[in-house]
Amino acid sequence: MLELLHIENIAVIEEADIQFRPGFNALTGETGAGKSIVIDAMGAVLGGRTSRDLIRTGAAKAFVSAEFSSVPAELPGLQENGVSPDEDGNLLLQREISGDGKNACRANGRPITVAQLRQIGGELLNIHGQHDGAQLLDEELHGAYLDRFGKTEEPLGAYLRAYTVLSGLREQIRALQMDEAEKARRVDSLRFQIGELERAELHPGEEEELEARRNLLRNGEKYLSALSGADYCLSGDDESAGAVNQLRDAEEALSGVRNLDEELGAAYKRLGALRSEAYDLAETIRDLRGAFDFSPEELDAAESRADQLYRLKKKYGATVEEMLAYLDQRRAELDSIETADDTRILLEKKLGKAEKAVGAAGAALTKARKAAAAVL
Repeated sequence: MLELLHIENIAVIEEADIQFRPGFNALTGETGAGKSIVIDAMGAVLGGRTSRDLIRTGAAKAFVSAEFSSVPAELPGLQENGVSPDEDGNLLLQREISGDGKNACRANGRPITVAQLRQIGGELLNIHGQHDGAQLLDEELHGAYLDRFGKTEEPLGAYLRAYTVLSGLREQIRALQMDEAEKARRVDSLRFQIGELERAELHPGEEEELEARRNLLRNGEKYLSALSGADYCLSGDDESAGAVNQLRDAEEALSGVRNLDEELGAAYKRLGALRSEAYDLAETIRDLRGAFDFSPEELDAAESRADQLYRLKKKYGATVEEMLAYLDQRRAELDSIETADDTRILLEKKLGKAEKAVGAAGAALTKARKAAAAVL
């Protein structure tokens, strides 16, 4: 319930607090005393339309807050907008209206929009004017009035759940109904697409692997030349010593004096470490050189595969992964069409049961409504 309404700079009211108590509360006063201003302030804090004319003359902005107690946390407006009452079930709505037309709205300190405030406020408080009774003449609202009065939530919920199941089955059956000629055309199309993708033998990550291999093959001569040059520098040849041998010579040169001086000993150890590292590196480069098998035929095959993937991507997806997902979807669709008759028979059996369930739920709801209508 509404516990406290706080008003600042609304029309002729500079500041006021209005407390409400359980039961009937009445605001009385002669014409012009400000009763309608209180209602306007309530409407503003519930997200209603306002104008800058509502701000008291001479003030830069107006402010209204409303404190509610025992607020159910499961209200749709609260859940949809990420707002919740505090641990005691209290909820504070606030709205600040500036002279430039801007609004600042909050629910328990959380900033929200005017539209969100209107949704939340509409579930907390109803403001009825002198002509609101005309809604009783609107026949479209009579069913809702009756259900609320008769507390028919349980039979109404059961009926809605049963009807949802029935509607879903009918929709599934409609989706399976297809003209035979259209069905034949779709099956041919699906089989062609599935066959083309299956023959391609796609696998995830293929594009990245192929692009890396193509780049290597396209630069095969540079690759081999670079490895050969590095191998020569490290290992040398019959006529020239490489870095590994030179480091070994330097290490041997210091071996006889390494114990005479601490710094010489440290330099000797560093040379040994460098020689070992250079030797390992030379072996790695030699292995890379020996493992690289460059052939124009492999490059042609890689280019052909890349072209095939490019053509397939234009039809079935931007990546290999998307094309594989598309293939799974088309397989499922083809299976659905080919087994449509059997599936439809099963669904029609379920449909009969669902229709009986809706009939029973509807009868229970009708009975509850008739009982409530007699009292109403």
